[in-house]
Amino acid sequence: MAKLFRFGLVGGIVAAFDFGFIWAFSGFVPRLAAVAIAYLLAVALHFCLNRWWVFAALHRPAAAQLPRYALTVSLCWLSTVTITALALSTLTTNVFLAKAGSIPPTTLLGFVLMRSFVFRHPPSSGGG
Repeated sequence: MAKLFRFGLVGGIVAAFDFGFIWAFSGFVPRLAAVAIAYLLAVALHFCLNRWWVFAALHRPAAAQLPRYALTVSLCWLSTVTITALALSTLTTNVFLAKAGSIPPTTLLGFVLMRSFVFRHPPSSGGG
């Protein structure tokens, strides 16, 4: 349960940094460029905080975890879009409500995949 709490906290921290980065960069570059730069920095921060703090997964090189992380992020994006589209077609016309409805299941999906796929610990070698 502690890992799930930390995972949620990391999500909030990363969201705050994402918006902060957008604010900081929008004074120097076009707004969409600021969003793109902020997104890349936020994803990098998300990976690092989850690797180091949430899952303590320093047992493998980051390069080995990055492709799995990219796949997980892609699946979470697909989950968000699918659930939002389903909610828009059946429950509400408000895109913000529809998107908000996608957050809990997509967060849970991301947590499960990161724990069991991206940052999983190697099986312990049974010695004796």
